[in-house]
Amino acid sequence: MGHSSTPTSMDAPEAVACRRLFYPDRPPDAPLPPVLLSWSNTGDRELDGALLGLLLAICRRFVLPWYRAFTDDRELFAVLLADVGRALRQVQVRVGAVEAVQQGSTAARQARTRVLMVLGERIPDLLRHHVECGRPAEPLSKADGEKDGLEREEAFRDLPESVTFVLRCLAVQPEGAEAVDFAEIDTLLVRDILVHVLRTALGQLSQPSNACRLAHMVLDHVRPLDAAAVLWWLVLLGIHAVGLVCTTLFAFLANPPGGAVHKEPPTPVHVLPYRYPTVSENVVELAATALELDTRPVGMATHACMRAAAILLGSVLDGRLGDAILAYVYDEAHVTRAVRALQQLVEPAQRAAAPDPPADAQKEFERLCERTTAVVPAPLRPLLLGLDAQTQRQTVSRALAPLFAPAAHAANARLAQHVLDALLWSVFPDVEVAPR
Repeated sequence: MGHSSTPTSMDAPEAVACRRLFYPDRPPDAPLPPVLLSWSNTGDRELDGALLGLLLAICRRFVLPWYRAFTDDRELFAVLLADVGRALRQVQVRVGAVEAVQQGSTAARQARTRVLMVLGERIPDLLRHHVECGRPAEPLSKADGEKDGLEREEAFRDLPESVTFVLRCLAVQPEGAEAVDFAEIDTLLVRDILVHVLRTALGQLSQPSNACRLAHMVLDHVRPLDAAAVLWWLVLLGIHAVGLVCTTLFAFLANPPGGAVHKEPPTPVHVLPYRYPTVSENVVELAATALELDTRPVGMATHACMRAAAILLGSVLDGRLGDAILAYVYDEAHVTRAVRALQQLVEPAQRAAAPDPPADAQKEFERLCERTTAVVPAPLRPLLLGLDAQTQRQTVSRALAPLFAPAAHAANARLAQHVLDALLWSVFPDVEVAPR
């Protein structure tokens, strides 16, 4: 497969800067070598371009300011790019994101199952615990703000240890990829860079004002749900539930206890299915916790119905939700957008950006609550949010406060660290992170 000289996601100044920093000895008209293993058949290398842009932003912010004082030599950056490229290709293999590995590979299926378990079970459980632990509603005082800053720093205290474990795991060669054994000086440099990058990115993501902006961007592409469509889907699910019950009853009558048991042949190893997590049940319990359904009589009945539907139809819903999650996570376009978003978080210009005033942050949070309420169909609001408009506003505000309220920064930082640990486990199951 041929490659263009420059990944299509890079603009001209960025491409020139990448060549000057990472490929100083490469002719200007020579094509750049691929960073990742084959991901798709498009050949446009959008993800490669996004990764090079991210690495360029990282070097500009965390390396070049002090490196220029010692030397103008650029050999170090070529070595770093080669090591990072090998590490990224190994991660591709470890998570089952390589075409050659995906076909008939038990290891790739197991890797995707781990990712699905983290996204479908572990992270919803972390979110539910996060909501249960606190609903910050009061604005921060000056003293509270100083305490909040100390708590944020404390939340990321284990980042060096986590990164060190990851670097050690990269030295173990998995099937289908090469090991990445950094030199001692390179290990220290890469570790410190990664710690600074992760602390910056997680700190930015955990900031409630940034979380609000991301939520508004999502809501910009979400239209209010049509109550008729929701009712139609509920009818279809009801029909499916009745069919499932009838099928189960027929099977029981055809093969009663004590009768001849028909044994199905064992499933061949090469077609073992995913062990889908109970995504539907986790989503229901997360929604019930966030909306405090059990505090209202109508909410208790709604929670019971939702839980019964999740249990009864879980075999169907979990499989479809699992497939949808994996299709989204392993889509190259989505990964590319995520990498570009991470690049914006670590750009040097972001460092000098002043945080939003508390009043503006509170207004953005209130606007987010209004927009979220409007997304819920009016017929469903009494069931999910409360019987009257005031209760509905309070329910939405209390549901969103643990993530988006101005006082949630420190708690969000702890949540970000926990989510990072869970994601690291999905990639490196041999990495053990001490419980907190």
